[in-house]
Amino acid sequence: MRNMAKPPIREINQINDLIINEPSKIIIEAEDRYSKQIKNTAKIISENPNEHVIVMLAGPSGSGKTTTAHKLVDALAENGIKAHTVSLDDFYYGIGIAPVLPDGSLDYESLAALDIPAMKKCLWELAQTGETILPIFDFITGAPSQEKRHLITEPNDVVIFEGIHALNPEITGELGTDKLMKIYVSVKQDYHNGDEILLYGRDVRLIRRIVRDFYFRSSNVENTMDMWTQVIRGEEKYIKPFKHSADIILDSYHCFEPCLMRTMALPLLDKVKMDSEFFNKACFLTKQLQRFQPMELSQLPMDSLLREFTG
Repeated sequence: MRNMAKPPIREINQINDLIINEPSKIIIEAEDRYSKQIKNTAKIISENPNEHVIVMLAGPSGSGKTTTAHKLVDALAENGIKAHTVSLDDFYYGIGIAPVLPDGSLDYESLAALDIPAMKKCLWELAQTGETILPIFDFITGAPSQEKRHLITEPNDVVIFEGIHALNPEITGELGTDKLMKIYVSVKQDYHNGDEILLYGRDVRLIRRIVRDFYFRSSNVENTMDMWTQVIRGEEKYIKPFKHSADIILDSYHCFEPCLMRTMALPLLDKVKMDSEFFNKACFLTKQLQRFQPMELSQLPMDSLLREFTG
């Protein structure tokens, strides 16, 4: 397993000082740190393209999997390798079809909520023949679309499968390791004030989800926090046990992120009522974000991974 990043700035005082005095420097350095991880990964794949026909890219919710997959496609192109992306979300059975949890709710985080036989068939066909028919999930209707995607690859092409279950051996076990690379991406750093941890990586991912869900999925803070409980339970059960099988670990931590997110998240957190079961968590996030110097969205590069959450 290779960790593809050097330790970044994690101390709030240093972050705030740079945001006030050298905002361009801290933003560029954070973006470069992430970009270098992508380029190094692409280089590894490009050096032995025949050994990495299939790339499985996993990570918990809010880690930036989708952007990472697309940036890896671009980086591979710079190395002369054509890559294709496939979302494992396209293999969902649909609304109402998932294992039932003890509380009666449906566990959409479970691998069993996906069409595993179809997934394994597509992977096998791509690895053996370079061609397959992929499903397309319609998130508007909450069911598989009647349309299909016919994917044909050329020799040395790479296919990147992206999703929370991408490292699960139940999906990839029959492929072997000769044509397979496993990548795990998440927010691997916490924010500190000396010995005090201000925000854990999991808090950062929750804030990302709060912002994205409100502005682009018509979901308020309380709804996101309610779903988050099940998301975390799913991570512990379906993602964490397999992350150590990854060949490469990518860190989507951007040290200036709380400075940016506070501008968008604080007005949303302020709407959580005192009688809400999520009031204490909203207060905690509000208190911690307020300790960071604000940064405007206009300062964020248009190609930043964080655009996946801010737009």
